[in-house]
This record gives sequence, C-alpha cells and structure tokens, in this order.
Amino acid sequence: AFSAPVNTGDFSRAGIYGPNDGNTSSLRDLQATGNSFTNLSFGGIYVEEMQDSVISGNQFTGNWAGVFLDKRYLNGGRDVHGVEVSGNTFTNQTGPAVTFTALLVGLGPGMVVSGNTINVNVGILYDARGAIVTSLASALTHSPVSIRDNTLTFSGAFGTVTSTWGVQLAGDGPIVIEGNAFDGNDIISSGTPPFAAIYIVANSASRGQRNDPVTIECNDITDFVHGITVYDPVAAQGGNLAAGTMINVHSNNIVGNSLFGIFNGTTAGASATIDANGNWWGAPSGPSGAGPGSGDAISANVLATTFLTGPVTDCTELSITKTDAPDPVAPGQQLTYTIIVTNSGAGSATGVVVHDTLPASLTNIVTSGCAEDPSGGAVCTLGTISGGASAAYTITGTVSPDAPSTLTNTATLSATGIPAD
Repeated sequence: AFSAPVNTGDFSRAGIYGPNDGNTSSLRDLQATGNSFTNLSFGGIYVEEMQDSVISGNQFTGNWAGVFLDKRYLNGGRDVHGVEVSGNTFTNQTGPAVTFTALLVGLGPGMVVSGNTINVNVGILYDARGAIVTSLASALTHSPVSIRDNTLTFSGAFGTVTSTWGVQLAGDGPIVIEGNAFDGNDIISSGTPPFAAIYIVANSASRGQRNDPVTIECNDITDFVHGITVYDPVAAQGGNLAAGTMINVHSNNIVGNSLFGIFNGTTAGASATIDANGNWWGAPSGPSGAGPGSGDAISANVLATTFLTGPVTDCTELSITKTDAPDPVAPGQQLTYTIIVTNSGAGSATGVVVHDTLPASLTNIVTSGCAEDPSGGAVCTLGTISGGASAAYTITGTVSPDAPSTLTNTATLSATGIPAD
C-alpha cells in the first residue's frame, strides 16, 4: 500500500516513480498488481519511460493522477511501448486516471487502457483534464492506442473546475475507443469546451494539430452536455478539424446528452466531417439538430444519414467458415479452400486478418481475395467488414503425391478495430 497526506499542490510524492535519469534509464517489465495507491500528490504511478509492463488489479484512490506515463523530457533513452493498464479501479483522483504523453519520441506499439472502473467526483478536480488522456506530439509518428471496455462514471457538482471529459485526445496518433460505458449523470457544466464523454482537440498550441484517425465504436455515451465534442483551443472555437482527418463513429448508443450527441462546429465546411452513420440516438427517427429526427442532436460537419432504430446490444461478432473442394481429393489434384468471414454484429470490424496453418503437403498455393494475393495463404488481410456483411477468399493448391490420407487446415481470426470472437 502506498499512501501520503493529501496535498494537491505538492508534486513530490508518488507510489512508484520512474524518471529517465538523464536519458540513461527506463523502467521495463513492471508487473504492478494488487496494490493500493492513496492520496499521492504526484500520482500513484509516475514514469517517464516504460516498456513491456502491466498495471492491473490495483486500487487508486484520491491521488492527483492514477497512472501517468510522461515521455516529455530528453530526446534520448527509450520510447514508451507495450504498456497495459487494465482491470484497475480509480476513485476520485483530483486529476487524470490514466495519461499517455509522448512529446519527443513517438509512442510505440501495444499501448492499452482496458477494463478499468473510473469514478470521477467533478467537485474535487484540481485542474481540467480528461479521466483518460492521450497527449502525443503531432510532429511524431505514433502507434495506435486502444481504449476499450472501461466504465467511466461522473458524480458531484462542478466547483473551481467547470468542465472535464471521459477521454481527452490532445495532439495526434491513431486512437481506437471501443466498448466503453460513459455516464455523465446529467451534471450541469458551464465550462468550455463542454463536459463530454470524448473531447477531441482539433489543434493544440503545445501538441499540434490532429491528423491521425480516431475510431469510436460500440460505446454507451449518456447524460453529458456533449457526448462527443471537437474543439480548437488555439482558435477558441468548436470544430476546426483539419481537412482529411478521419473521425469514424459507429454502432454507439449516444443518448440523453443535453446539448449535442456530437458537436463539430457551427459552420458547415469549417471542419472535416465526422462519419457518424449507424448509431442509436435515442429515437427511431435518428438524431436531431442537423439530423432528421428527434434523438440527440448533431451539429454541422457530422454525417448521420443512416442510423439505428434501436439500441446497440451486440456490437460485433466475427465468425469463420471453411469449405473444401473436391472432397475427397486425390494426390496430384488441385484442392480449393473457400474461407468466409462473417460479421454478425452491428459494428464494423476493421483490420480483419485470417491466419491459416495450411497442410505441408499442399504446394503451389495461390490465393484470391486477399490484400496479399496471390500469396495470402498463411496471412490474408481482408480489411474492414461492416456489420451484417461477409468477406470471402479462396486458397488453391496442389496435393503432393506423398500426402497423408487426411489433410488438416486450421484458420484463426484477428481484428484491430473491434476484437474478434
């Protein structure tokens, strides 16, 4: 157990503190499990460089920050990569629960925030930050960050701090936000940008402009002022996403947000369009505002021409089937496998890949329907499969003369945008 007297103005206490010590040291292979971090003014875990570590099953209570990874000092040393923050409980931090910062070296792969329970009392906040923050310099190349299956619940009444957010995306870097439950509990806020489940910073004076994609799928976003908000603090205006920035919002329940379900500026064409097709807005007629219906409102620069007529209950489920022909097959004959991947859920599955362990006695293999054609036998990339849709491809090869009487072929699935079942 790590604890100290509460003092939000004294940034000298941390449960686990890992500076990079003049760019010569880093923290690697940390397994922080089953600990209690309480009333620590610099954070439960504050590390400037960390790799290949798991922070899981801990209790963070009353700290300024829960987990703060802060790669902002000294260009040397190592990057931050392979860090999983999962299954923790964060209660009443006065700042962020989880922060990933990378300002001098691009964020590496394997950065995950998943399965955490985050409870925020807005009345005790020390400064206006998100509960989960990515702060990644736009001039660098970053690997994707996955924020998934977390539960974020807000309570209390705003005091000195007048706004906060469930997830705050500052700077750049590809981000996937999926399967989370955000509950704003109808707290009244007068802050700018407004109290929101997800705040996308269009342009930051210190972090730069957002250009990389953000995927927001299969979340419950309820009872905020804005469900999702885009704001440019440099220009002090809503929206203002750079042309070509891809923000994809699909298969979410966006319900009960008092002003907007999604806000992306007031002037049409002044911000890159958010693709928000295929969400439930709380009414079968679709979103209100710039939309056609009576559900949660959308602003200008939000595309929602298609919408769900009921809540999302089963977001996505990928399955795979395989057939072979001819069956039986003789040595020396050609054998063709047909593989079909089906997404029976409502949300799009992105980055779908089939990994196939083919029989050693199948030679001269050729594929059709893969990004790797004609060499997609072992790995076949199918890309995005929309909800309710399927993708198919074939593998053809010649059975060798010394083939055994039974040929065994096993295929497995993976997907980056939404986990495959």
